[in-house]
Amino acid sequence: MREETAKKTLDLFQKNFELTPEEIIMDKPVRELGLNSLGFIKLVVDLENEFDVDFDDDDLEAGDKSINDLIDFLESMGGEA
Repeated sequence: MREETAKKTLDLFQKNFELTPEEIIMDKPVRELGLNSLGFIKLVVDLENEFDVDFDDDDLEAGDKSINDLIDFLESMGGEA
C-alpha cells in the first residue's frame, strides 16, 4: 500500500506544482521544494481529498516534513489511496 500512497502523493506534487521527478527529493523538507504557504495549503487540501483523511493544525507543521514523512503520516491515518 505504501507504494500506491507514494505514487499518488508524488503525482500530486508533479501535477500541482510542476515539479519534475528529478526535483522531488523524498527526504528534503517540503518547504525546500519551492512551495509557498498557499501552495502548501493547496497540497494539504489535495491530499485530504485524495486519501480521505483530515489533517488538523498540529499535523500541519509540515514545512519541515519531507515527502516521506507525509507518506508515513498518510499511511498511519489509514488513508485510502
